[in-house]
Amino acid sequence: MNNNEKINAIVIGLGKIGLEYDYNLSPEEYNFSHCQSIDNHPKFNLIGGFDKNQNQLKKFKKKYPNLVTKLSDLNKVKIDLVVLSVETHEHENALLEILKILRPKIILLEKPVGKNLHQTKNIIKKIIDNKIFLTVNYIRMYEKGHRELSNYLNNEILEYPLKINVKYSNGLMNNCSHYINYLSSFMGEIKKIEVKNKNITYLNSVEPNFSIKYKNGISFFESTSNSKYPSNSIEIKGIDGDVNFFNYNYSKKKIVCDVIGDFSENISISNKSTNIEIELNMKKYQKFVYDNIYNFLI
Repeated sequence: MNNNEKINAIVIGLGKIGLEYDYNLSPEEYNFSHCQSIDNHPKFNLIGGFDKNQNQLKKFKKKYPNLVTKLSDLNKVKIDLVVLSVETHEHENALLEILKILRPKIILLEKPVGKNLHQTKNIIKKIIDNKIFLTVNYIRMYEKGHRELSNYLNNEILEYPLKINVKYSNGLMNNCSHYINYLSSFMGEIKKIEVKNKNITYLNSVEPNFSIKYKNGISFFESTSNSKYPSNSIEIKGIDGDVNFFNYNYSKKKIVCDVIGDFSENISISNKSTNIEIELNMKKYQKFVYDNIYNFLI
């Protein structure tokens, strides 16, 4: 693939992250959903969207009237990227349906990959066996501000070891996995995991309090979904200073989605000699994922 080629993409699963998060928002300002992010990206072609729910298909057709909505119509189209944003328990079946008709270069999966470890291993094996690349939609790994923070921490601006306090809501696999994935970019190898309270659940999702000991420090994770004020925040403390960002405040008053507003705040790094402000751009978090996919494929 050369620099002049566009990446042909389809989205399977037209729910919130697939279609709805930014349905009525300006694509120039907001890139939350897969459909709007792909359609608005200069290096991608959105070829089609698919969902078993006819109401979701109608919404998709209303916004993208000239695109493909039947998998059978893809036989003569070269597809480079398949986005799977169906419900977790449907990941494996959706993948099998795709592999009957397509061999994309890469598949972007929503997390978690499978409903359990056995299904996750099956999905990964099928993708590898078909010589397809796989990536999971962990947005903080690609957003520029978060990457800048990782670089500072890897350069030991605060010095190791680090002590991190994470407050999270909306489930271990659905939400906290984002933070675990992000911390892996600067905390090093996991040495030990200790579960403090494994009986906490929220909307049938496991949500324990636990800690992870890493090569470069330790992180404590606290569930907040069942508290009076559910929240998501990270505090990072090192020998030479600290990082605090409470820009993940959860609010049930958000009309469009939880990520509008608070996600655009800055991160402040303070140590003995300097104070650094890092600007986040979470209004376009999904765009940065597709930037990364494009750079990988070319």
